[in-house]
Amino acid sequence: MKDARRVSSREADWDALQGFIDDEHIRAAHRRLLELGARPPDPRSMADRLDRMSNCYERLQANGFIDDGRLTRGARHLLEAYLNPVQGFRLELAISDRRYESRIWVAANHVGFIEERTRIQLLLRRIHPGVLPTVIVDMLGIGPRRQIDTDATLDVPTQYITDLIVSPFRGRPGQFAEHVESTFPTVAADLRKNRWSCWMLSRLDITPDDFVGRGSLAALDTPSALLGVELRGKNSRLVPLNSQRLWMLLADGLGVAS
Repeated sequence: MKDARRVSSREADWDALQGFIDDEHIRAAHRRLLELGARPPDPRSMADRLDRMSNCYERLQANGFIDDGRLTRGARHLLEAYLNPVQGFRLELAISDRRYESRIWVAANHVGFIEERTRIQLLLRRIHPGVLPTVIVDMLGIGPRRQIDTDATLDVPTQYITDLIVSPFRGRPGQFAEHVESTFPTVAADLRKNRWSCWMLSRLDITPDDFVGRGSLAALDTPSALLGVELRGKNSRLVPLNSQRLWMLLADGLGVAS
């Protein structure tokens, strides 16, 4: 593997690679403990772990991720942010009856790494500093949009939003449509026709010892309108957006503005 920025991977291969990286960290931690005089680990448990590692070694080596028991230069380049994250994000996206989930890591130098699950494949992507909002907008499929001609906002049960995102098969777009019809009639019509997408981007700050939640950004997108979702506990507020405002919210939420 050369210094790749985008790799298509099988789910099992990515799981194996993450396991290999975890084992690297465990081995390093064991070495540090032994240097401090700690008791060596149980040889039987270590043997079991090495057996599991050897089972996935050949596939990882064939795909250019590891060589001679170590991550290759190309793999470390691709995984730079995954190996040394300071921020993490979880992107959940539902499009009518389909659901996608991606995870994002950002390093201190603002290089990013995305584990992107599409309908047909798993993509591992290295992202240049400063372009993460553009990549997210592309993943969400949001093009230039005008804000609908209303200043109205509407409070809705947060459960409607989470149902659409987490369980689009069991979501209640029809019931949701009834709730928004008086304020956003065109959005209600789109919901009834099953022409919608809904997404949530959650942010974590990562330290060596902990993960700290930093809030979420969500939106409901239909052909007739783009509505931001201000999450407020049991009830959330729908607010009309345009593309420029969405970009600003994403840049701020992703920490790019700072």
